[in-house]
Amino acid sequence: MHGRACLCKLSLNNGLLVLDLDVLAAPPTPLACFRRGEQACIAWMGMPAPEAERLRELGVREGACLSIVESGANCILALGACRLALRREVAMLLFATPV
Repeated sequence: MHGRACLCKLSLNNGLLVLDLDVLAAPPTPLACFRRGEQACIAWMGMPAPEAERLRELGVREGACLSIVESGANCILALGACRLALRREVAMLLFATPV
């Protein structure tokens, strides 16, 4: 598996261990590293629960796809018709994969 990341999920299903592999073209990257005009899907949030929950309330959640309007000191995201500005420090804690 050269050049690919592999995420695994182990779960217990009726006493059987189930291994679910999701192979990605690129490993999740901090959202702050994406450039203007790029599209991304949120893979996971690496921040304390209260901050992550507030972002989920605003639509920034695992699985959400968005566009980068501006990147820099402030990261401006487009989620449908909504625009949301995040400080770079916050955008560094959101990990996404390119679309």
